[in-house]
Amino acid sequence: MGYTASDIKILSEDELDAFPFHLIEKWSSIYHKPVEWLKRALEACYEYGYDVSIFEDKYLKGIDVPKDKNFEEFYITYTRGRT
Repeated sequence: MGYTASDIKILSEDELDAFPFHLIEKWSSIYHKPVEWLKRALEACYEYGYDVSIFEDKYLKGIDVPKDKNFEEFYITYTRGRT
């Protein structure tokens, strides 16, 4: 069984945002942050279960969102020693 043109789907921007690799590139372009930093940050978010939209609001947009001290401690521990 082969693939045909009908098997190809062009994703919308909202659908693309479900993929971490897309968010990393998108946020790097928008917020001028290093790709590696964003990669580690998203890995920590997914590992901890932290909502990436809250991460974006607080740490990239600078919106006053209450701190999650547990996440911040997890992030520091998680990213320590990673390059």
